[in-house]
Amino acid sequence: MELNDQQQQVVSDLSQPILLNAPAGTGKTRVLACRVAHILETGAAEGSQILCLTFTNRACKELKNRIIATAREKGLAVVVKTIHSFCYSLIKEETKRQSDRYNDFLLYDDEDCRQIIDSLTAAASAPGNDTQALQNFIEFRKKQRVIPDLHDFTAPKEALQAWLSDHGDALVQQYDAVLADNHAVDFTDLITGAYDFLSDDACCQRWRDRFRFIAVDEMQDTSEVEYAVISRLFPGRNILLCGDYFQTIYEWRGSYPEYILEQFRKTYHPREITFTTNYRATQLLLKAAESCLNHLFGQVTVHHIYPQPGQAAAAVPGEPIVVHQADTFLNESRWIFQELSQLPPEERLKACILVRGNRQAQQLWTGIT
Repeated sequence: MELNDQQQQVVSDLSQPILLNAPAGTGKTRVLACRVAHILETGAAEGSQILCLTFTNRACKELKNRIIATAREKGLAVVVKTIHSFCYSLIKEETKRQSDRYNDFLLYDDEDCRQIIDSLTAAASAPGNDTQALQNFIEFRKKQRVIPDLHDFTAPKEALQAWLSDHGDALVQQYDAVLADNHAVDFTDLITGAYDFLSDDACCQRWRDRFRFIAVDEMQDTSEVEYAVISRLFPGRNILLCGDYFQTIYEWRGSYPEYILEQFRKTYHPREITFTTNYRATQLLLKAAESCLNHLFGQVTVHHIYPQPGQAAAAVPGEPIVVHQADTFLNESRWIFQELSQLPPEERLKACILVRGNRQAQQLWTGIT
């Protein structure tokens, strides 16, 4: 499939920073791979001088595979990482340079961290027995070491908020002490630790000199602190920021697309390109999505992000959207089962059921099976 005009602009323009607004289904990942291939083919950079950052392991793997499929052998050297894995690599390498710092640290996941919190004497008296809220607070306080005026996290219930005002600092100190005793770090430590290293001018220049082109995918899921880290590498580099403002789902973990867009525009005055041709959705679905966004965010906001409405590449309008209301989970499950039964066997494998939480998924699955 040939690139459309908007896609070709992103691939070919290697002279200036670019802010790419790309809704789902508009070919963003393919274009990123083609852009990397173009950089390699023109000799603008070697593979190891190209850094591609994204948010999830799955997106990282997909992008790497696309780059290799498009650029072949040259694509193998391109650095494709999640932001957290990039910070992990940076910390590992930099600690080797300093004999007084250990680099054999363990990385604790969220479940490991919750177990630590549950074991702390400082947490024993916290009202509500809300480990997740305590974990959110610890993460927030750690990030404040990088950005003191960090915008507020989701406020806990009033009783817990009052308790944190009196005991929060002790909680964080005990938590960090346990991590240190175990030679461990959490995911927040990866970000703040990388920022600490990059705050040293010599270290920052050393990492900045490695890359000539930097692409940040899924920029809408990037937090203020994460942007503070990766933007240290931006000066003098060719930067591509891409994503979809309305796809952010990690605001509860600190994603802040308004801040990222404001900072990138103010500092780098990028060329802004918006993909409007959708290769995945029908025109009817695009109209419904636009109406939903207008209702949720307001037409002025939507038009500011996407001045032109999306257009489906497919000529057919698409099947109508059906709204069904059931009075019980069992009846809802029966209706979903009946609808799936009417599909050809190969189409049933493509069906997806979205729910708000795990409990609803379990109830629906019990009803269907």
